[in-house]
Amino acid sequence: MYIKKLVIRNQKEGKNIREINFNLGVSLIVDISKITNQQDTGNDVGKTTVLRLINYCLGGKADEIYKNKESKSSINLTVKNFLINNEVLIVLTLCRDFSDPTTDIVIQRNFLKGNKKKICTINDCPFSNIENFKKELKSIFYNSNLDKPSFRQLIDRHLRFDYGSERIVNYLHFGTSDKEYEQIYLFLYGLYKASELSTNKSGELDKFKEYENIKKKLFKDRTSSLVQQEIIILNNDIENIEKQKKDFNINGLYQEELREIDDLNDQINNLMREYSTLKTCLKIYEQNILNLESEKCELEVKDVEALYNEAGIYLPTLNKTLEETIAFHNKLIINKINFIKSDIPALKNKVLELKEKIKIYTERKKYLEEKQKRHGSLSEYESLISSIKPLYEQKGKLLQEQEKIVEYDNLIDTCAEKIITINNEIQKYDKDLQTKLGVFNKYFTEYAMKFYNESYFISTLVSEKTKCYKFELSNLKGNIGTGKKKGVMSAYDLAYISFANELKLKCPKFVLHDRIEDIHSNQLVSLINLVNSSNFDGQYIVSVLSGKFKEEHLQTLLEQNKVIELSPQEKLFKIEQQTQQQS
Repeated sequence: MYIKKLVIRNQKEGKNIREINFNLGVSLIVDISKITNQQDTGNDVGKTTVLRLINYCLGGKADEIYKNKESKSSINLTVKNFLINNEVLIVLTLCRDFSDPTTDIVIQRNFLKGNKKKICTINDCPFSNIENFKKELKSIFYNSNLDKPSFRQLIDRHLRFDYGSERIVNYLHFGTSDKEYEQIYLFLYGLYKASELSTNKSGELDKFKEYENIKKKLFKDRTSSLVQQEIIILNNDIENIEKQKKDFNINGLYQEELREIDDLNDQINNLMREYSTLKTCLKIYEQNILNLESEKCELEVKDVEALYNEAGIYLPTLNKTLEETIAFHNKLIINKINFIKSDIPALKNKVLELKEKIKIYTERKKYLEEKQKRHGSLSEYESLISSIKPLYEQKGKLLQEQEKIVEYDNLIDTCAEKIITINNEIQKYDKDLQTKLGVFNKYFTEYAMKFYNESYFISTLVSEKTKCYKFELSNLKGNIGTGKKKGVMSAYDLAYISFANELKLKCPKFVLHDRIEDIHSNQLVSLINLVNSSNFDGQYIVSVLSGKFKEEHLQTLLEQNKVIELSPQEKLFKIEQQTQQQS
């Protein structure tokens, strides 16, 4: 799937603001602003916004268009209001074949809300739900209807700005787990069944962790064996008292009622155990909610700030703000809280039901005991009953505790067994994975050698902690510098397109990069020549500053491959010009 054209249309006035036709090969979005030094990044003319508009048509968020690039907490109200007030429509045309218009796929999105004015279509088919829209895109791009990995997790591999602009292999946000990357890369390397197995394993890993946490909160370090030994000691004491009760000589007139009292004691004890367990669960649920709320607050003031600051040290161009990271995390917290709360009403009803039964049985027992007392002194017998009652209660609690410990042990063991089984199934695909990695590395090494005369490659290892594949970048000469990292990333991304073409995998045949000025001019020439060669079938769409390409041969390349020029006088949305015309 290629990107053929992007149209920005002012629907209110019925005219196009921009129409950008992309090349098969290299397409340069050129900012011709004058720069005074090598640190300048150019004015805010909209070169990166072109990439963001493509991203928006592929299921991205609207606010990424008008939020400040450097400080995302700041909103460009001029742009936002222009997009909304003029009912601006973004039209992205994709194609499977540049020379065959019948393969075109047209995506349209605007920035309005409400079903009557909102436009979100694929080939004129409307989508009111953004998730269904992204599922359809996944089917178009990858011929897959699986829920995981998600379309956005996959397509972000081809959109190298924000998170992906600094990380070559682990290109998503820093909270993405090993298990998610395993699903993603098994899918991207064409091992769809293995990726599906990895998704199943992810579910079992989540349950395994949840069961372990619940068990630890309920029972701390107590084990089934420890509880069993406590029960054995109690049974010895109970047997001794029961023997004394059996030997006790009592009038036969009271035997039936005494048996009923014993039965009521058993029933009350059983109900009390169940009542106690449910009350404990309620307490844990409520404590979990408080803990989650507390975690949310602490995260706002401590954890995320520290994590974000630390990330800023290693990822200086990280564009996600503290507020967005907090909002993302707090959304997860709120979902967990709502999930826990959904179980509480049923538990409370059950507790009330048990409480009522206990009350009824207790009143009946009290009545019978009072009746027994009126018939004569049973103090000695009652003393035996009184001494054995707490032992039975304690035993009941221990049996209930043991039952729950065994239950969670079984759940944990079952998850562990399933994880092992799934891992064994995934490992059956390892030979195929290594073969495909070999094909990918063939291109990766070739392209990296063209750019830097160095060999780079991807290898795998299985994490001891998560039991998941980790995909790692390696080379033979140590660390990658900043400028070199951009070039290696380009080689990596272009290698995937060539790899997918050779294996005939259905996927995007484009990659979008934001700024490649740090790449040395020699490598830049090699990069552009590679993508434009007959041996490469794909697109490299990148925003650049013309002022940083002063050499004549680079200027020639810019002229040959540019698809749009922007400047402070000719910004992307032409807001100033249109405002002047309207006034």
